[in-house]
This record gives sequence, C-alpha cells and structure tokens, in this order.
Amino acid sequence: MKTLRLLLLFVPLVSFGQETFLEKYDNTVWTDGLSTIRFRKLSSIKYSESTKQIKGYVFDGFLKKSNGNGNLYNDKGYFIIQDKIENLKNIYDINAKSGLNVRESPSASGKIVDKLNYGIVVKVLSKTNNKLTINDINKETGQSIEIEGKWVEIETYSPTGHRQELFPDNNYSWSFTNKVNEMNSNLECHMCGYKAIKENSFANFSFIKEEKGDYGPTKYVSNYFSINNSKMIEVENYKNYTDEGSSETIWVPINSDSIYIEEIKGKNNKVLKVYTQTELDSIAEMHYEINQIMMEENDFEELGSYFIYEANIIENPKNAVDFNHNGMIKFFSNEKSTAIVDFNKSIELNPDSANSLIYFVRGLIKNDLNIKGACDDWLKAADLGFYSAKKMVRENCN
Repeated sequence: MKTLRLLLLFVPLVSFGQETFLEKYDNTVWTDGLSTIRFRKLSSIKYSESTKQIKGYVFDGFLKKSNGNGNLYNDKGYFIIQDKIENLKNIYDINAKSGLNVRESPSASGKIVDKLNYGIVVKVLSKTNNKLTINDINKETGQSIEIEGKWVEIETYSPTGHRQELFPDNNYSWSFTNKVNEMNSNLECHMCGYKAIKENSFANFSFIKEEKGDYGPTKYVSNYFSINNSKMIEVENYKNYTDEGSSETIWVPINSDSIYIEEIKGKNNKVLKVYTQTELDSIAEMHYEINQIMMEENDFEELGSYFIYEANIIENPKNAVDFNHNGMIKFFSNEKSTAIVDFNKSIELNPDSANSLIYFVRGLIKNDLNIKGACDDWLKAADLGFYSAKKMVRENCN
C-alpha cells in the first residue's frame, strides 16, 4: 500500500491594510462546551520537526494554571489547536522565569531529565504526596519568599489541530501544489489530499480539506468561522462516499460564565446526530465494503496487466482451468464475444470449482453485449464473496 501524503494549497484571501482573522484572534481560546479551539496567526508559528516529548517530575509551586494559550515545547505548526475541554483541567504553564528542571524521580536529588523554559505548557499526569518548600527571592521586590508545593508527574503538552507546515511562512524548503489538479499528475498514493486556507479576512476565516483515494475523491470538508455578538459560529460542510450535509457549532470564549458554557453545550448537542448501534454497524459494514471494493479493483487492474502482457493462450484447452485462463486473456484483450464462450465452457466442465471472479467477469461481458443474465452472474459472484459484484447489483439490477 502506498503511503499517505498531504499537500497544502496556499491561496488565502486576505484583507490588506487591516488585521486578518488569525491576527485579530491570535491565541484566543474558545469552547463549544465539550472541546476547545485556539487560533494562531500564521507568522507567529515556528515549526519544529522534532517529536521529542519530556516526561518526569517537577515542583508544582512553579506551575501556573493554563488557559490553553501557552507555548508548545514542540510546535507542529498548527494554525488551529483543538482539545477536549476536560483536558484543560490538567494543563499548566511553567511559571519559573529561569526555567524549571524536570527530574526522573519526585525528589530534589532526582536526576535531571531536561529543563523547560518559562511559559511552556505541560500536562499533569499524577500528583505525589512528596511535599517541598523552597526559599526564593521575589525579583520585583527583592524580598525572600517561601513557596510550598508537591512533586507532580508531567509531560510536555502535545495537542492536535490543523497544521500549516507546508506554508512558505515557515520553511521555504517545503514544496506544495498551486493547483488542485496537480495532485492527479504528481501523486501516486493511497489517500492523497490537500488543505487550503480559502479566506483569512478581518471578519471571517475558512479552510478546506480534500482527500482522494486511488479511485477518486473520498472526502471533502470545508470549515467556515465568523464572529457574531461575541460568539463564534462554525459551519462545516462535508461530502463523502455515502452522504453530504452541513453542521453548525457555536463557540464562546473559554473564560465565559460556566452556566453560559453549559447552555451553549446544550444548544450544540441539539444538532448532533446520535446513531443507534444498528446504524453504527451498518456504517462500519459499508466502509468495510468500500475498502474491499477498492482492493478488488486494484487487484483486477494488476490481473489485467498479467493476462495482457505475460500470459499466453493455451492452444488445446482440456479442462475448466484452461478455458478460464483463455477467457481472461480474451476478456482483457477486448475479445468479449469469444471470451464468454470460454467462460461458459469452464463453468460447464466444473461448475463447483467456478470462482466469484469468473461469474463477475462473465456478468460484465453479458452486460456489455446486452446478453441476458448479467445480474444472475453478479448475484452469484456476490454470494461467493466478491464485493464489487454487490456494487454492480445495486447499480444495475432491480
């Protein structure tokens, strides 16, 4: 299976002479009652390819409760950062001006793992009962102060979101497509795709995502954000194999009143579709069938190459296998009227050994030559487990 590759198309609409949406709302954090979203202006992001994470113990007297807008230890180039609202309960910023040592064990004598700079966001994993009091100097007043706290286990915060690592703002060595149709000529992959910022004006922001499989588009999503009376409205339009539609989400500032946030959460829940287990099973089965069809089509293409360029006609066919072999060569060579004769003979000689592919191909020939029985062959192939035959039955048979 060829690897997933992501290309970024950069054709944003910007408003010259005034702040863009991402500049105006840079580092603001919003919530829909269940999750959080944070915007960042493009020029403020310093992309890092490092995947290193720091994990260990620190003194929590030098941690400050975070609202989710601190600095990331490893910046993945997100212009939108997303997380669950419940995770913010355990997110803190390093509040030691000179940085904070991370140790292997919850003790001042523990081996130092690394040192985190002021403002770096960390996630508290667990708390210990190991207390500690530190004498420090208030750098503003010069007075001695005591800081009490406990040792806690932390790791550097690594959220998810929408990345802009291929934008020229960050790294000019990256390449990216300028036109969507370049994907077709430049890429040979499974699940290719691109992202594009469509608008980054004073009042609105939108971006699109599209994925394509080996056999065409699989998913298209557009997200549109606008501000309305201190609320942010997100409209998402989507289209995939099976359906298309749109949804609307209301976002409010994370520091809003908790009762108000619960009210917004309730409003957003009303637009969420709740699937029954039967529906979930049906969706899972549908996606499995789609994947099987894609694999069968890929195998069918490779099979065609073999019979056209490598296989030879058996001059004196004697059994079902020989006739099947000759039929495949003729079918892929577009000699369908003689190919069906060979398939008929193969099935006649050994009906019990005829596999799903024979019935599927014979159904294709009957359909192309307007011979009755195509649906019967596809139904037989489907019964034998050939998923592409099920697709043909749905599309062509009543």
